[in-house]
Amino acid sequence: MSADVRSFFGRPIIIGGGIAGLLTALHLAPEPVLILSRTPLGSDASSAWAQGGLAASLGVDDDPVLHLADTLAAGDGLCDAEVATGILHAAPDAIETLATFGVRFDRTPGGALRLGLEAAHGRRRIVHAGGDGSGQEIMRALVEAVRSAPSITVVEGVEARRLAVEDNTIRGVWASCSMSPVFLGTGRVVLATGGIGGLFLDTTNPLGSCGQGLALAARAGAVLADLEFIQFHPTALDGADRPMPLISEAVRGEGAMIVDETGRRFLEDMPGAELAPRDVVARAIWKHISNGHRAFLDVRE
Repeated sequence: MSADVRSFFGRPIIIGGGIAGLLTALHLAPEPVLILSRTPLGSDASSAWAQGGLAASLGVDDDPVLHLADTLAAGDGLCDAEVATGILHAAPDAIETLATFGVRFDRTPGGALRLGLEAAHGRRRIVHAGGDGSGQEIMRALVEAVRSAPSITVVEGVEARRLAVEDNTIRGVWASCSMSPVFLGTGRVVLATGGIGGLFLDTTNPLGSCGQGLALAARAGAVLADLEFIQFHPTALDGADRPMPLISEAVRGEGAMIVDETGRRFLEDMPGAELAPRDVVARAIWKHISNGHRAFLDVRE
């Protein structure tokens, strides 16, 4: 079967239709871009499943320096302080940018952003949208913005299979669709394909998140680093369903406690307790379960 060959004359091709891909396309506007998405925009993306909100130092008792201190503490010596500083100083403007794209963030009766508390943060700085539906609301707004942007072309039902490389330079994307293979010629490709949570049995991610972007990059000759940094969540609902239903970190932020089968709050003596960094909470829960106990999220108060 012959391939359909199309040249995009240097137009950027963005592989992935989650938050990263959609925002990249919107920030490049009015430059023409092409988004390739294996599924319809907004579906089968981890972005839409996110319950927790976005962190930014927006409170009157907060500032990026305090936010950075919490970030570096949670990073346990693994953060790039310069990069983290730049991100945290840009966070408030990023929230405002999302609002201009139509994201309906939760607000107080007076119109101010409602700020929540989550693990590893010393201040209320978590902005939510639709309560625990932040990801879904952000994706709704961004999908609408992308579909209405004349500079963005969206092609759905097409899966990138390989990056074409010649003389250490990207020449295009080999992709597959229902009709035939297709080659999209370009020298500019953005990989925004999500994570690898779908490779694990116990996951709260879409099962289709299997590291496709990492594989594309590796086969093109890219050097991969920090692959051990996989985002995980300490509180998923223990049941037969896969993916596992996520229990938002905001539940602990509002006072829920983790107890065992005896009712003992076994994280109580740990610095930060239920609001310690995710890796600390998850390790403590795993250790307690490994010692023959069970773990429950107590929300009675």
